[in-house]
Amino acid sequence: MKKVIRLTEAELTNLIKKVIQEQSSPMTTGRNRDSKVLSSSGINLIDTCASMGIKGLGYCDTKEKKPVKPCKDLGSRSPGYCYVDTKQPVPNWAKAKSGQSIQEAAMGVEPILDKKNKIFGNFFFGEGKTKPSSFNGGPVTQAGVDSLIKEMAMFIKDSGTLKTLQNFSSSKVGVYKNAQIPKFITLAIGTSHTGSGETNSSVAQGRYNFLAGMVMKAFDLLGVDSSIARSVVITSSDSAYRPSNLDKNFFDPKKVKPEDIERYGAITITPLVTMGNDTRGIQNIQKGLNNASSVINNIIVDGVDEQKIVDYIRSLQTFSDIQDLNDAINAGGKWPSLERFLNSQLFDDPKEMREVVIHLQKLATESGKQKDTIRLLNKALGQEISIGLGA
Repeated sequence: MKKVIRLTEAELTNLIKKVIQEQSSPMTTGRNRDSKVLSSSGINLIDTCASMGIKGLGYCDTKEKKPVKPCKDLGSRSPGYCYVDTKQPVPNWAKAKSGQSIQEAAMGVEPILDKKNKIFGNFFFGEGKTKPSSFNGGPVTQAGVDSLIKEMAMFIKDSGTLKTLQNFSSSKVGVYKNAQIPKFITLAIGTSHTGSGETNSSVAQGRYNFLAGMVMKAFDLLGVDSSIARSVVITSSDSAYRPSNLDKNFFDPKKVKPEDIERYGAITITPLVTMGNDTRGIQNIQKGLNNASSVINNIIVDGVDEQKIVDYIRSLQTFSDIQDLNDAINAGGKWPSLERFLNSQLFDDPKEMREVVIHLQKLATESGKQKDTIRLLNKALGQEISIGLGA
C-alpha cells in the first residue's frame, strides 16, 4: 500500500512560498528600449541626424538615413513622419530614445506582476518517479488533475492575465509592443538525496515536464494557439528546483532516510496586469512637477512644494513610467533628467526624498528590476537619489 503524505494547507503553502523565495531567479520585464532590438524587429527608428553621423540639424531615419519631419510640417495629411525630399511617409517608424519629445515619448503601458499569486496543486512524488503519487494530501486521480487544470485556466482568464498576454503578444508588434512578459509562472520542484546529481537532475526534469504539461493544457482549454502557449510556458516561467540539502560531506546518504516532503512539485501563477500612464498622463505629471518646483531652492529661500512632488511621483505606475517621465523632463530643457530634478528640488528634504525612493523602488521591483536600480546615496553634502535607467 502506498504511503500518503498528509500536511495541513498552511504547511504546504509555507513550504512552497519558502522555496519560491529562495530559488526563483530575478524576473525581467518592462519595455525594451534598446535601439538595436527595435531595429531588428523591423521598426525604422527616428533619431537625431547627428547621432547617425549625418551633418545637419533635425531628425533622420536609421534605415534610409535621410532627413525626416512630421508630415504635417511638409504639407502632407499623412500621419507620423515623412521624408523631406519625397514627402512620402516613413514606413514602420518609431522614435529612438535620444530623439523623443514628450508628445511621442510615452510608449504606453506594460505588463507587470500583481503580487496576489495562487498555488495550484501540491504534488508529492515517489522515490525516482516523475508522476505524482499524492495530490493535495490525497491520492492522485485523473479527475482531480483535470479539475485543477480547469481551475488554473479560469484563474488565468478571470485575473486578466489572458487579456494581458493577448495585448502584448509578439504577433502584435508595434511601437510599444516590444514589452517583455514577466515570468509569472513558477514551477517548484524538489528531489531527495538518494540519487546522484545526474539522476536527480533527470528526475527533476521529468517532474518539471509534468507540471509544465498541466499549464499547457490550461492554455489549451482557453483556446490559445499551441505555439503561443508553448512560448509563454518556456519564456515566462521560472523553475524553482530545490534538491535535498543533506550535507553529503558529513552524512552517508545510504544511512539517512530520505524525507518524503523533499519530493514535491507545485505550480504558482502570479496574475499579469496592464498598467502605466499614457502620453497625457505623463504630461500631467510633468506639468504638476514643474508647478511644484522652484528655480531658486536653497537654505534661505525654498519655494518648492515638496509634498506635491511626492504626490505626483506616486502617480507613476510602472518602471516604464519612470523612463517616460525622465524623457519628458529632458525634453523640457530645465533639467537633464528626473534624477537631477529630484535631487535639485529635494536635496534639503530627507523625509520626502526617502518617500520618493521607496515608491520608485516599488515600481522597479514590480516591473522585474532589481531594487537597487533606485538608490538613496549618502554624499558629503547630504543624500542623493540615483536612478538607473540602463537596459
